[in-house]
Amino acid sequence: MEFYFGLLWAFLPWFIAFIFGFIASKLMKSAKKRRGAAIAFGALVQMFTPDPYAERNIEMMVIEKRQEKKQEEDMGKLPKKK
Repeated sequence: MEFYFGLLWAFLPWFIAFIFGFIASKLMKSAKKRRGAAIAFGALVQMFTPDPYAERNIEMMVIEKRQEKKQEEDMGKLPKKK
């Protein structure tokens, strides 16, 4: 019996890795099909594991939107060609 417990402890990390890989594979397939479960799981993961670069990413998006808006304004100010 002790031998089987030894085998269990030896293969437990591999079994856990296999289970996580299988779950990730299923979530990726369902996310590609835009299924609600995968989207809900992704939202929960995002809520509970915050992005360490969230502030930087938000700031970059604001800067990009400003640049796009400025380019659109500049294009509107140019005279139209015939």
